[in-house]
Amino acid sequence: MTLICQRTMSPFVQPIGVDQKLGLIRDESDEAALPDGYEALLVTDGQVCLKDVIEDELILALPLVALSPGAPVEQVQVTAGPEPEAEQPSNPFAVLGQLKNLQR
Repeated sequence: MTLICQRTMSPFVQPIGVDQKLGLIRDESDEAALPDGYEALLVTDGQVCLKDVIEDELILALPLVALSPGAPVEQVQVTAGPEPEAEQPSNPFAVLGQLKNLQR
């Protein structure tokens, strides 16, 4: 599958392989009867849309972040900077205090 590398923004080919054994069940209670290694696929109306099943399995097989093999790793040196000064929150009533001083 062709993906775009999130580091270099260039396309690359990612091999995708899915090896899944699905067991079709009509009710959730049937899941316990499936042999080991089978994933339950709930079929409520008696029909399965293979396109949707294959699409879901391919989406799950994709990497969370597409990074091409050999993409350069950019290292950024992190240093501690000066602490930001704590700002005093503005008092919404300060204007009233100034008006009070003007009246005196």
